[in-house]
Amino acid sequence: MEVAMLVRTLTAARRVVLFFILAIISQNAAQSSQPQVQFGDLRYCGAFKLPEYWEPVCDDQCTFHYAHGAVAFNPHQGGNNANPPSLFVACFTGQGASNVGEVSIPEPVISNTGNINDLPTATSLQRCANAEAGASATLSFGEGGISGILIAGSKMYFTCYNSYPAGGCQSLSHFVKNSLDLSAADATGAFLVTNNAGGTCFINGPMTWIPQEWQAALGNMPAITYNCCHSIIASTSWGPAAFAFDPSALGNTPAASVALQYYTSSHPALGQWDGGSGPLVFETAWNNSWNDAPVPGYRGLVIPDGTRSALYFGAQGIGEYCYGEGTSDSSLHGQPYGGTIYCYDPAAVVSKGDHAYPYRFQIMAFDLNDWASVAAGAKEPYEVTPYAVWPLAPPVIPFTNGITDAGGGGAAYDPATRRIYWEQARAYGSGLPIIHVWEVTSATAVAPWHALENQTDIITAYPNPCNPGVKITVHWQWTVDSRDAIIEIYSVRGALVQKLRAARNTADQRAGIAWDASSQPSGIYVIKAVIGNTRGSKTIVLTK
Repeated sequence: MEVAMLVRTLTAARRVVLFFILAIISQNAAQSSQPQVQFGDLRYCGAFKLPEYWEPVCDDQCTFHYAHGAVAFNPHQGGNNANPPSLFVACFTGQGASNVGEVSIPEPVISNTGNINDLPTATSLQRCANAEAGASATLSFGEGGISGILIAGSKMYFTCYNSYPAGGCQSLSHFVKNSLDLSAADATGAFLVTNNAGGTCFINGPMTWIPQEWQAALGNMPAITYNCCHSIIASTSWGPAAFAFDPSALGNTPAASVALQYYTSSHPALGQWDGGSGPLVFETAWNNSWNDAPVPGYRGLVIPDGTRSALYFGAQGIGEYCYGEGTSDSSLHGQPYGGTIYCYDPAAVVSKGDHAYPYRFQIMAFDLNDWASVAAGAKEPYEVTPYAVWPLAPPVIPFTNGITDAGGGGAAYDPATRRIYWEQARAYGSGLPIIHVWEVTSATAVAPWHALENQTDIITAYPNPCNPGVKITVHWQWTVDSRDAIIEIYSVRGALVQKLRAARNTADQRAGIAWDASSQPSGIYVIKAVIGNTRGSKTIVLTK
């Protein structure tokens, strides 16, 4: 952690002061007054379809048929700031597929009649292709595939998982693709992300960005990675999980993570895997089972900026729990079948495992104050519970009848428009998904930011720790018409302390300025460099 490195450079006396500051900050971080997102704050904008096409060479695996994996927001097609945004979507999931495609984002439409033909169709920008191409350590996923994607500038980070790791979780999980060109064989990995909860199956799934105002409180990391709720359940989290990490740290040296939320058989705060006697956090009329079938569950997570909410998209079985072979014939329910029994489940008719038909899609909302408390050591990761669970069902959300697929797909967030994109798997045609869209209206919109490929190298601050002055330098490849850099300095709680303009030096592609912090109290501050609509960040410590 960057702060830990700074602590080691201080004298013993200043360490005492700094640790006192950090203790106060940790307490304050756990008491953010930013609003919680409520269901009424999510304005439903409608939906659109993913395109249908066939590739004779690889059949389904090179299409969006039966896709229920990752969805990632891309601010600019091709990484060019002049281009509109797009979505990268994991393609066919299963049979070890590791393909990704890129689509446009049409304006969604609300269908008042529930007719799928009312919805517009996204345009295919790049057809499904193997994202792992070029990597030195490709993986075998069984029935899994790509479950997490992040876009940062011209790079793609992605994860791969095995949905039934009977032989144990693979130690490697995260990849780096060094361009957004899906035809280029430029992936590296797989790489190791460490965690203190258990095996890789706790972290080898969905990913999302942490808003900048929360990064200092959540381990000083820019992103979340996690996995949960899939067979074999002992290998992963018994409910939605969260581990903060830095994708730019992926490489031959294992990348660290900070546990913020996870559950185990010893600490099943969200209930038992099989609907057993664990504590209820849902309405008592519901089945006490957070699992969903087919696996895995809670494939989408977004953290809207300007709020203190983490929103997981998934599903829950609300019927009788049953382990066995799925069938669409209700008369066979409970009857013997090949050493097990039949379970009535028209949503998973050829699936041996956990069933709790009928299912309903839902959003599970958690408070980031709890994550901050965990990061500060004031709470255990398995003590975090949701503050709300919201069903997604017709007529409020068309097409979400829980019949076609019980798990749902990934989710992505656009901070510029405050829109959430969630994939409903197998919604129409031959197992094709649709993308539902919401706008978050609960908080004042903040200026959009996009992750930079290497934040540490883009902003330097010297000396750090400082007292009271610090020289801030921004390193960036400016275009001819780029503006000067705007330097924003924030307290660790997100309050703007000072805003400065740094003139760029075209000779060495730098912009520098001195900040006099003599009027500010000791503490941790976050420097943001704003160049157009792109931001980088750097943490500094002021000691007096």
